[in-house]
Amino acid sequence: MTGKPWLMPALLAGGLLLLMLALLPGVPAQAQAGFTPTPRPLYALPDPNATRVFRNTVIALVGNQRYAVTANAFSGTVSVVDLARKEIRVEIPVGGDPRGLAVSPDQTWMAVTSRAAGTVSLIDLNTFTLTDTIRVGLWPWGVVTDGATLYVTLQGDDAVAEIDVASRRVLRTLPVPDSPAGLALWGDFLYVTHFKDGALSLLYRPTGQVADTVRGTPDSRLSPTVWVSPFDGRAYVPATRANAANPVLTFDTTVFPVVNAFQLSDMRLLRQERVALGVADRPVSLPFDLLFDRARRRLWVVNAGSNDVSVIDLATGFAVANIPVGNNPRGIVTTSDGRWAYVYNALDGTISVIETAFMQRVDTLPATQLQMPIDLLIGAQLFYGSADERLSEDRRLSCATCHFDGADDGQVWVGFPGGPRNTPSLYNVAQTAPWGWRGEYDELADFDLFFRMVQHGDGLIDGVPHPPLGEPNAGRSPDLDALVAYLNTLSGPGRNALRIPPQDVLAGEEVWLAQGCAECHAPPLYTDGLAHDLGQGPINTPSLRWLWDSAPYYHDGRAPTLFEVFKADDGPHALVKTLPLADIERLIRYLESLPLEE
Repeated sequence: MTGKPWLMPALLAGGLLLLMLALLPGVPAQAQAGFTPTPRPLYALPDPNATRVFRNTVIALVGNQRYAVTANAFSGTVSVVDLARKEIRVEIPVGGDPRGLAVSPDQTWMAVTSRAAGTVSLIDLNTFTLTDTIRVGLWPWGVVTDGATLYVTLQGDDAVAEIDVASRRVLRTLPVPDSPAGLALWGDFLYVTHFKDGALSLLYRPTGQVADTVRGTPDSRLSPTVWVSPFDGRAYVPATRANAANPVLTFDTTVFPVVNAFQLSDMRLLRQERVALGVADRPVSLPFDLLFDRARRRLWVVNAGSNDVSVIDLATGFAVANIPVGNNPRGIVTTSDGRWAYVYNALDGTISVIETAFMQRVDTLPATQLQMPIDLLIGAQLFYGSADERLSEDRRLSCATCHFDGADDGQVWVGFPGGPRNTPSLYNVAQTAPWGWRGEYDELADFDLFFRMVQHGDGLIDGVPHPPLGEPNAGRSPDLDALVAYLNTLSGPGRNALRIPPQDVLAGEEVWLAQGCAECHAPPLYTDGLAHDLGQGPINTPSLRWLWDSAPYYHDGRAPTLFEVFKADDGPHALVKTLPLADIERLIRYLESLPLEE
């Protein structure tokens, strides 16, 4: 080739022609004889030298890196922390459960999502004051901005809200696959993670449509964020693999923390580049945030369950450090020179300061004045944490592994005694005694036995717990009582969260009443608290509240959708055999509106 200087320009010109043909609608790549079809999808990535990447986070640096700002999920506030003075400059209420923040490119304002309130708050970074609050939808999580437009994931609405910053108006609500959470913005490309299934979607901004969605693995889930490395054309997504098909539930073969890697030019999972954190480092749990040090080829992974940071050398695939931090770390940021890293600990209300050259924590700063009663704080730390050996062997499992935010994980675990068990949600769990699919627990404190049998912990009760349905276990351990108290705070999203129109609710209710569904699923809890035998032994009647967020259905998860529930072979649910499909659809709309009372 060196002897033919004309050849390279010709090849480049030919390649550009093929690219143009591939991108023109209706013109196939093989328009001329002999051309090989261009594989789809094909994306021309932005210029990494000219286009910044913006990503959602819970901690950022502002004011020429003088301040750290944090979104405080358990305080309902945003904090501005003076890093030099090591003190909270101001703490601003923004609504319940702030999940993400985005700083404008000029660092004059920032946006913060409040998951419980369904809002985005705008804060002036010159005066540190709240300037506006915008209602966006159900369960906003991630947020990014290029300065002119805000994008917000709506986890409950399966959508991304596009907001004009100048007018503070929602321009479009863009449908995306289930449970969107994390966001990264790179030019016209918006990358969206999906919390429940670990997938990554590419949303093309000019059309407002999802161009592609790719799974990390079929068993990936719990993916709250994404890191886009523009010079590598890679995306890194933390996730937890669920080994739900495991026939024997052992603590070390149930879930596996990973970081999935994706090639962005064709939205392809790079299986050989996946980091298995339990192998690369040590047993850790709930990888929640990360950053990529391109110069050293290292991933810094924040593990929210095991309360540590894994520093992974991608050249070797192994950890070069494991750094203990505070309770429930959820975010990490570094200074522009890479000398310092700051990790936000949600259930300590602190910031861990790490000197990156030595990979050691050197200081702890206050981030928020947690206002939770001490018993609820202890209970939340026990719920989300895996480092306590009383709850989990080898730091692998926590309550939040399967019930993050009190939701279900969408898994059917086959290794339970008695057969496969569909994970139930814990929304308003205190109201629906007894617990367990066979009603085997008559108090929430009985779950100390679950910690011992499934999570292989030592248990929170000193000595031997009383058997289920026996003498009370409540009152035998202050920490167990604190955990139960926290479980009692896990509430659902309120009445008719999907905003089903009243006429649809009434039409479906007519079918509901005519079929006698309320005999077992009596409002307002939509359960009678009894066990019924539908052919597989007595099963505790499940509550029908928030069915839209708890697929699959039945104790063994055999119905992936509500329609499949009514295709049962026999029994009271086999309504497809007797009702018109229009009535089935009306009934499903009614069920999706539950609860109608609080």
